[in-house]
Amino acid sequence: MREVVIAANWKMHTTPADAGDLARTVASRTREPGVTRVICPPYVCLGPVRDALAEDHPDVAVGAQDVHHELTGAFTGEVSAPMLDGLATWVIVGHSERRRDAGETDALVAKKVGRALDAGLRPIVCVGERLADRDAGRAIDVVDTQIRGSLADVEAGRARDGGLVIAYEPV
Repeated sequence: MREVVIAANWKMHTTPADAGDLARTVASRTREPGVTRVICPPYVCLGPVRDALAEDHPDVAVGAQDVHHELTGAFTGEVSAPMLDGLATWVIVGHSERRRDAGETDALVAKKVGRALDAGLRPIVCVGERLADRDAGRAIDVVDTQIRGSLADVEAGRARDGGLVIAYEPV
C-alpha cells in the first residue's frame, strides 16, 4: 500500500508569534495511524513550527512552501535548498499558484525537484488541470504532461529513494 501523506499548506497565513501554537493544535487533532503529516507554514514560521513540534509531536514533519532552482545567487526574496537545512524536511514544488502567478514551467519545476532531492528534502510535486482543461476533456493530458515534464531530469530510482510525492490538486 502506498504511503498516505497529508500536507497542510498554510500559504501566506499566520505569523511567527502564533505559528507554534497553531502547529501544536493541528498536530494534536490530526493523529491517524499510517498517515504521514506535514505542516508547510510560511518561511518566516519554519523555525517556530519546527521548535513547537520537536518536543510533543516529532512525528509531524515540517515542509517549505517552495525552493529555488539555484543553490545561491542574486535572487531577492527566494530561498535555496541549503537555506532549508534544519528547518524543513519536505518541500512543495510546482504548486498551481506558483505555476499561475510566477509563470513556473514544468522544466523549472524539474530543476527544483532536483535541488530538493540533492539537499535531502522530500519533494511534493503538485500537478493539476484548470477547469477549462477539465471541461474540454484535457485533464489527463494536462496532468500527464505536468508529471512527465516536472520529473524529466529525475531518475526513477532517485525519485523513489528520495520519497518524492505527487500531489494532484485540480485548480
